[in-house]
Amino acid sequence: MAIDDRVGAAELEHLAEELAPPCRVGEFVLEGLVSKSATALVYVARGGAFGASEGVLKLTGRAYAPLLERELRLLERCRDARLGGVVRPVRDELEWIALDALRPAAVAAILLPFLSGGDLVQWIGARASRTGGLGAQPALEIGEGVGGVLREMLRLPRPLVHGDVKLQNVLLPWPDAASDELTLIDLDASSELEQLPTEAPSASRAIIQNLVSDVNGFGELLY
Repeated sequence: MAIDDRVGAAELEHLAEELAPPCRVGEFVLEGLVSKSATALVYVARGGAFGASEGVLKLTGRAYAPLLERELRLLERCRDARLGGVVRPVRDELEWIALDALRPAAVAAILLPFLSGGDLVQWIGARASRTGGLGAQPALEIGEGVGGVLREMLRLPRPLVHGDVKLQNVLLPWPDAASDELTLIDLDASSELEQLPTEAPSASRAIIQNLVSDVNGFGELLY
């Protein structure tokens, strides 16, 4: 997949400057910028397929649109395998939104549900403020929940590693959701494995390296 990073980065920077919430983008009203990665902008939005409810638009310019398309297909693969704990897209296709006043003239977006419980950084901070710390049992439940999702991703017919496991990429679908409702987001850094080694000594170095990021990320999350 040939991507011109210079063009993609310039498009994204231009979009970030012009799409300052609150503003309208096609059928959607952008209410707030949630995050910005190297290849996409993530907004809370209403309208369009979301109706009056809040949803999430993960959007980018034309240069990085193939990366967004790939992420959408990975999300759909997890959904079709009935893999719980991975965010599910609202639509099966990219949403192309015309922006006549801007260049690029259109942006590509993934429509995602709004997970109102916040990420684990917020959850841990709120709990620590109430109880003075996280405590062993909630920490173990979080580790078991996230570890279980990563394990099931490796059990897909074509194994998948997340590639960016961190507190900010683990969300709760609503406030006070149980630990078994933890949801992984952002599969843009994910890697697909042709096969999963059954014995580490016989595995190729490339396959092992593909797993390292998830192992390290999970260890940091537990810490």
